[in-house]
Amino acid sequence: MSRIDQAKPGRRDGGYARIFADPDIGALISRVHATSIRAGTELEHIIQREAEANGTAITDLDKFLQYSGEGVFIADKKKIKKSKRINFPAAEPDYLIFQRTHTTPHCYVLELKDGDTFDTKKASGEISTLTSFSVNVGSTLAYATSIRVCSFNQEDKQAIVEGFKGAVTIDQVWTGREFCALMGFEFDTIVSERLADAQINQTFLAQQLLNIPKMRTIIIELLESS
Repeated sequence: MSRIDQAKPGRRDGGYARIFADPDIGALISRVHATSIRAGTELEHIIQREAEANGTAITDLDKFLQYSGEGVFIADKKKIKKSKRINFPAAEPDYLIFQRTHTTPHCYVLELKDGDTFDTKKASGEISTLTSFSVNVGSTLAYATSIRVCSFNQEDKQAIVEGFKGAVTIDQVWTGREFCALMGFEFDTIVSERLADAQINQTFLAQQLLNIPKMRTIIIELLESS
């Protein structure tokens, strides 16, 4: 998991500082927020590492599309962006997964999320872009195509649908466990790895709160009155 102590110092004049009326508290919460965002990037790095380790990572998408071969393979956003065969004037999805294990090869246009709750406008916009990209790929390549949204840490598929405000059907969502099963990754191992720094984050947050005079006073008063 991303560590708070490795994040850059937070803003002392931002919205969090105004909420708490204290720049020190605001800076700390801002730092926590930045760490949460960085956790999504960390997940992408882990997925790439696992794909490279088991030989399913696509290094050059155009070359990959020239050759056949059974299996399940994955191309990340950077590889998609570099492709000349897949050239669509819209934001690239996080991944393209090519499943060459059926009579009709299949390409999943995948958006990978760490969380599972999004505002209505963002959810509908992302699904619209994914769908358009999927249609374009299907018209360009000899693959059946469909979209998938994966909320990596959510085990309840209906919760993912609700988090996307109904912009996707339950058949269009994957849990992290389903995604890992398809790709041959060890889901529980990845989850355990990401939780390894949780204790460090807890201790760091508690210490930083105690280092803020106003918070230290409040905490002591609460402990004494409990």
